[in-house]
Amino acid sequence: MYKSKTHKIRRDWFIIHHQVQVKYTGNMEKAMFQAYGFGYEEYTTKLSRRLEVEKRREEEYQKSLNIVAELDRKFHSHT
Repeated sequence: MYKSKTHKIRRDWFIIHHQVQVKYTGNMEKAMFQAYGFGYEEYTTKLSRRLEVEKRREEEYQKSLNIVAELDRKFHSHT
């Protein structure tokens, strides 16, 4: 594990920044609350919240890849 003066922790292949600076609009804040139940302020200040959001985003991304692969398989099996 790597820790520098800028408070970064390196674990395997990615770096986690303890403080995230995010500029966001009211609509982005509203969408964050609807999707995750908390806003950007909490997202930017709590590592556990950021990890929760990123884990869920990764899971949703993997599901979308599976859906695309299944549709692609079905499409190509009928042609």
